[in-house]
Amino acid sequence: MRSVTRGYVRNLIERAIRHQAVRLLQHYGHSSPGKVELMTLRTEDLKFDKVDKKL
Repeated sequence: MRSVTRGYVRNLIERAIRHQAVRLLQHYGHSSPGKVELMTLRTEDLKFDKVDKKL
């Protein structure tokens, strides 16, 4: 049971990181985000649509 939970949480975090990457690309485009921005997951990074919920 624990390994299933760890895998689920790991998948959620990996998806949030992918959403963060897209957000940063859209916002910064040709410039570079700061170190803090690179290390910060925002609430919008943790929102998943129906396609993402297929974990």
